[in-house]
Amino acid sequence: MKLRQKIFLWGCLAAFAFSHLAPSSAAGISQASKPSSKLQVLTWSWSDTNQRGDRQFAEDDYWSVDDLPVIEFTISPTNPSRRVLLEKFNDSNQSWEIVAEDRTDARGGAVLFVSPDCREISDYGNPWCDYSETLRFRVLKALGQKQRISQTFEVTYESTDDDWSSDSDDDWDESDV
Repeated sequence: MKLRQKIFLWGCLAAFAFSHLAPSSAAGISQASKPSSKLQVLTWSWSDTNQRGDRQFAEDDYWSVDDLPVIEFTISPTNPSRRVLLEKFNDSNQSWEIVAEDRTDARGGAVLFVSPDCREISDYGNPWCDYSETLRFRVLKALGQKQRISQTFEVTYESTDDDWSSDSDDDWDESDV
């Protein structure tokens, strides 16, 4: 074999070996598709204040339940897309229950809703109840990223319509029906 052919073959072999040992950009694999070992950073805030932490909502301050601010959640690195759960603590069975969930978008953002809705437990159908709940975020693991759980925070709902809880029939007139 001539020297020129040997050099060509050794060059091809070296290029092939280098492409498998070099960083992913040299191998033709995008960085976004590889799992990241970067530190995960979770941030969130209320959509109306850009603040985070405990919050109190009074029925008189909102036209409807739909007008409540949402939680704007962001995680980095942005890839892979992640499932974000908003969980509340159930005092009766000492466990966490999912109340809202979303999947992160291309910028690592998710939107989660809170609600004072208690129609399922109320005889009167009022969507506002007086209660507090302890909440947290849980970000599920995906492609090399570990599951993350946030610190807890408290949300309090205050109903201002006392008529819903009144057992008195004093104002009831059957002729109004």
